[in-house]
Amino acid sequence: MAAGVRLVCLGRPLKRTLLNPLVLWLVPVLSLSLTAYAWYAVTMSTSARVEERFRFRTDVLDSSIHERMKNYEDIIRGVGGLFHSSDSVTRDEWQQYMDSIRPDVFGGGLQAIGISLRTPAASKASLELCVQAEHLPFCVWPAGARDEYHPIVYIHPFEGANLQALGYDISAEATRRRAIIRATDSGEPTLSGRIRLAQEDVLSAPQPGFVLYYPIYGRGLPTGTVAQRRAALRAVVFAAFRARDLMESVFAGHHWDVQFEIFDGEQAREEALLYRSTDARMAAAAIEPASLLHREVVTIAGQPWLLHVAPSPEFLSSADRSQPWLVAAGGVVVSLMFVIGLWSSATVRQRAVVLAERMSGAFRVNEAQTRMMVDSIADHAIFRLDASRNVASWNAGAERMLGYAESEILGRPVSGFSTDPADGEDDTARTEVSLTGRYAKEAWYTRKHGDRFWGAMAMAPLQREAGGVPGYVVILRDDTDRRQAMEALADASSALEQRTVELGRFNRLAFGRELRMIELKRLVNERSVQLGMPAPFDLSFADGFEDVRASEGES
Repeated sequence: MAAGVRLVCLGRPLKRTLLNPLVLWLVPVLSLSLTAYAWYAVTMSTSARVEERFRFRTDVLDSSIHERMKNYEDIIRGVGGLFHSSDSVTRDEWQQYMDSIRPDVFGGGLQAIGISLRTPAASKASLELCVQAEHLPFCVWPAGARDEYHPIVYIHPFEGANLQALGYDISAEATRRRAIIRATDSGEPTLSGRIRLAQEDVLSAPQPGFVLYYPIYGRGLPTGTVAQRRAALRAVVFAAFRARDLMESVFAGHHWDVQFEIFDGEQAREEALLYRSTDARMAAAAIEPASLLHREVVTIAGQPWLLHVAPSPEFLSSADRSQPWLVAAGGVVVSLMFVIGLWSSATVRQRAVVLAERMSGAFRVNEAQTRMMVDSIADHAIFRLDASRNVASWNAGAERMLGYAESEILGRPVSGFSTDPADGEDDTARTEVSLTGRYAKEAWYTRKHGDRFWGAMAMAPLQREAGGVPGYVVILRDDTDRRQAMEALADASSALEQRTVELGRFNRLAFGRELRMIELKRLVNERSVQLGMPAPFDLSFADGFEDVRASEGES
């Protein structure tokens, strides 16, 4: 019979044990499914964020190049305006105008700004003589017979390697000549293809270059058609650049976390390379992910450039790479924790019930012991208030101090023995206790039979729950003797202060009399000396009195 009862009692735990494997499999499967979705979502979000950051980098590269070259276009337009406004510009006027341009324009890739004069073959010799008359070593070069020449007659800054470019015929080379023709036909600033500057022979670290041209037409000549513009061409303003120095100046050596190449034209040919931010050529196959490879043809002053941008090895931060896998690892860990938690819950539930019963019994014993301890305190009134500030418990010390038995005071408001109107008229004290956890004050309290005593009261909430503060514990101490002692001490202190004031007044009167006696003795001594008799009084002791009198006068 006993064995049968035992089998029945164990039936339900055994059934739960059979169901646990299903739960233990279902929870991790759902958790891993959520983990896979979170991994996918974080991967997509990270990729989108990385691509957006990469597009921002490429836009900044593109806009930086366009902005810098637009500034140079404005400069050579201004130089063109100088020559268009005058039939002849002297070298002094040229120098004054160039000195007015900000010095920081030159350098950083801009090698020179100059003027080439369109010169028919018949006028070549006279031009050379005219410039040489200004004491300049001028000669049109390179040698060779051509229908017309475009020698450089003005160049700034006129120093260093730029001295070698004086007299260079910019139309002698095919790439330059094509750019000059395009500028003449359009009337707009036009960029040449990749060239080698005439100054490059004497410059260190040779590098590719290019030139920006702007046409100057004869004053008053028609320029409505291409043929008219070609016939009216008078001179050409140019700005010569060293490609690598210019790009390093534009980006100040900071390419963030991308690498890029710039090619002249629309093809990534090594012989057309203008600038490369890295030492080695970028390999498109090595770029991961492939969506972070940007190829764009940009047009600068009529000349196409191929901009090839790719992320550097540092572009993808460790957080970008590891964040999806951290999410996945976290999901797996959470799944394992679910399994372990469910398994632990299934095995320790019964022990938790037993432990709770034991704790409940211990709590009841502890509550009784606490009640005995509180009742044993004779010199303090300790009682509990409910949320409405009515008395809910009453110890023996409270009964002896206030005269109320527990049966008389339970359920009555605390204001019944307090002389402070605030205890029954507002909730200030209760609000302060709820917010700060404590409240204390001293006031007059009335015992059951009407006599008063000075009490020190402290109040604190019993516990805090979502529904508010369910009650308060109050400790009240009779401090009448201490208050009377403090009042007696205050009266004695006031009397002592009054006596001190009177004593000070007497001292000042006595001190004034002594000072007048010293003054009379000094007058007698002075009169005796005048009559030829010795001074009758010794006043050496009076020096200190003089100092005291001086300080009294100042005060």
